[in-house]
Amino acid sequence: MELYREIFDKYVNRYPPNLFADYQPENTADAARYLADKSVWEHE
Repeated sequence: MELYREIFDKYVNRYPPNLFADYQPENTADAARYLADKSVWEHE
């Protein structure tokens, strides 16, 4: 585990915590629309 500690410490979750607390998507298509603009990852 210590071999990967530096990598794990830099990891950022793709979506913030409790994202589905206010809204529950009806299906996978609805979830995709809901999540489309909520990612915290930067795309290059």
